[in-house]
Amino acid sequence: MKKLHIILIAAGVVILALLAACSGTKYRDDAAVSDVADKVGAYVTGYEEMTKMDDAYLKGAMKMDVSKFSDYVVCINPYGSTIDEFGVFKAAGKDGKEALKEVEAYLDLRRETWMNEYLPEEKPKLEAAVARQDGLYVIYVILDEESRIGALAAFDAALVK
Repeated sequence: MKKLHIILIAAGVVILALLAACSGTKYRDDAAVSDVADKVGAYVTGYEEMTKMDDAYLKGAMKMDVSKFSDYVVCINPYGSTIDEFGVFKAAGKDGKEALKEVEAYLDLRRETWMNEYLPEEKPKLEAAVARQDGLYVIYVILDEESRIGALAAFDAALVK
């Protein structure tokens, strides 16, 4: 049943993407980042146990310029048994391009510094990690395929006007 649900969500995302390409989709600019993150988190196994990271972590470990964001939620698995994580950001500027660049730079950093001997079964999640922008909002996901599809669909659904 869960697979069917994910397939239907994925089909919806494809339809939304096609409509966006043809009609110039309008995105909300008033959504609370925490609400969007909760909707995304509904598709992430273990979301309730994930740790929400602060400015110091984003500046230090993630090498991000937090001034590019007016708000954000970054959730990381605190147990070290998986590399599951995701982040939802609202851009500080008039569009999300600079925020998207920050997030993409972080994903590049994660890929460049990956140690193959550390949790090799988790590497496919990092290889398939993706960042996406919907208006002022940006998301990244480092998740298994099923969670990634659901999380991205939830992100889009939360922001399309």
